[in-house]
Amino acid sequence: ARASVEAQREGSLGPGLSAQGNYILQRLMELRSILFLFWGCAAFRSAFSTLGESCHREPAAVSTNLVRVARSPRGQRHKLSYFGEVQIGTPPQKFLVVFDTGSGNLIVPTKQCESAACRHHKQYVLGDSSTGKDINRNEAEVNGSSRDTLQVSFGTGDVEGVFYHDQVCVGTLCHDMSFIGATAESDNPFDEFKFDGILGLSLHEMAEGVGYSFVESVVLGSNALKHPVFSVFLSDNDAESSSVSFGSEESHLHYGALHWVNISRNSGYWQVETGGITLDDVPMGLCDECQVAVDTGTSMLAGPSAIMDNLTVTLNVDPSCQNYNDLPKVGFLLGGKVLNLGKEDYVSREDQFCTMAFMSIDIPPPQGPLFILGDPFLRKFHSVYDVKNLRVGFAPAKHKGGSLQQAVNLLTYARNA
Repeated sequence: ARASVEAQREGSLGPGLSAQGNYILQRLMELRSILFLFWGCAAFRSAFSTLGESCHREPAAVSTNLVRVARSPRGQRHKLSYFGEVQIGTPPQKFLVVFDTGSGNLIVPTKQCESAACRHHKQYVLGDSSTGKDINRNEAEVNGSSRDTLQVSFGTGDVEGVFYHDQVCVGTLCHDMSFIGATAESDNPFDEFKFDGILGLSLHEMAEGVGYSFVESVVLGSNALKHPVFSVFLSDNDAESSSVSFGSEESHLHYGALHWVNISRNSGYWQVETGGITLDDVPMGLCDECQVAVDTGTSMLAGPSAIMDNLTVTLNVDPSCQNYNDLPKVGFLLGGKVLNLGKEDYVSREDQFCTMAFMSIDIPPPQGPLFILGDPFLRKFHSVYDVKNLRVGFAPAKHKGGSLQQAVNLLTYARNA
């Protein structure tokens, strides 16, 4: 089965919406709202195999192919994002959503929403689905006229919503799950978005509950996939496609074996611990006990302001790019190995004007300090998310025009100065 969709994205950080309201997520919501979104395109394919002559379908592997779209506002930096289609209900109602490891819920507009931001997008109609149900937050069916509602405030925007349960499909992978339907959205910034909603791919702690989590309900709990994993490959040029694959590691998209790092905390994020930041493999003594969130919805590298300020001063990137060729590799020590970014990954060079893909976010202990590895990191490293074993795997991404030797230089060990 193959279907294709087109759309755009306008910003830097995807709108990670969750009604949990914990401090980390609220801060990230504010962070995401500062920047706008850019969009991409997607096509779906799924592969089934049969066992002998029984014609029974084995668990599937479903891939979402994402087309890379880049724009450079004010000639300063590229901002990218990727989204695709989900289908909700029977018969299916189609929506374009951002695939986001930094949020936990599926959120789409509903027909009840009269805001311009909703009317300019696809809206879920419960009455048009024979499998849909009104539910309360605890997933019990609504009985009577009263029902649970929620409100999410972040940065420059607000969303109000209610709860539904229906069949949700990504390609040919279908499963019943609960989700949030927006009943009101502020025009700023939602009216400008070309996608309709968001499909959260965080762990279930960031969702309204296990039944709202696509990762927990479908990837892990449905037995519909070959393996309870999903992988993300982000292209670094327009000559290749990006993809999000469910049920498969897609080993053909990276060099060598995956370097696995265990989840360090049950925050809901795909969060691991870092041993520090390196320059050309030499530890800087910065962020030696930081937590790192791997976030497909973030188009920059974000970290504590004191560390980002120190890193910015140390690198001393000349705005006119005079020292561009002399800039070092910036690495993150994860699971005993250094995962490196080249200057082309953390500096955006446009018309002889250089800017860094860094921004600050301060999360206090015990949840912080928190560093966010967004798209600059995920374009360099193919990432695999193991839901059952609670770990993230990294390997140098196999891009067109790349080489094994280049990949060897990306995954290294720390050394003394």
